[in-house]
Amino acid sequence: ILKRDPYATVVLLPSDHHVDDEETLLESVQAAAAVVKARPDRIVLLGISPERAETTYGWIQPRSTGGATHPVERFVEKPDALAADELLQSGAVWNSFVTVASAKTLLLSYVEALPEILEPFLRELVVKPSVDGVDLLYETLPARDFSRDLLASVPDRLEVLVVPPCGWTDRGTPERLREFLETHGNLAALSA
Repeated sequence: ILKRDPYATVVLLPSDHHVDDEETLLESVQAAAAVVKARPDRIVLLGISPERAETTYGWIQPRSTGGATHPVERFVEKPDALAADELLQSGAVWNSFVTVASAKTLLLSYVEALPEILEPFLRELVVKPSVDGVDLLYETLPARDFSRDLLASVPDRLEVLVVPPCGWTDRGTPERLREFLETHGNLAALSA
């Protein structure tokens, strides 16, 4: 992507989510992309309007600005029940991990926050690109958390766009997937 267009807008979409109202989420992604087009130095995160004081999701506390997006005040990962209730009451949103940014801004963020991850990739992909080399590279890289180690390290670039209620859920654990399948009548599909 960077070779074709360093200012290309990139959308990162986790694969373990479910959305009842895809149109509402898509409209929010398009609004975030418009912000990034106008301000390519920004990384826009989609925050989900919370339905409850959830303790198994990460939260984003936005700073109130009155605009379409808000600067990120802080991230809170899997709060206890009291903290989750306080976050809900304060206007915090669930972190969907849906991220919209220019390719160049993501690259610069890795340069600043995670050069130990970026540099081996650049060496492998630029000097001797091969599938085997990338496979080996993944085996040797240290584990890093996208929100904590990258995004939280570049707070001046972050904005959050609050997604209207759209029936979003994260199905990233076996318990959440089982609960979803039970409520949607597809538990037999899980057993098959």
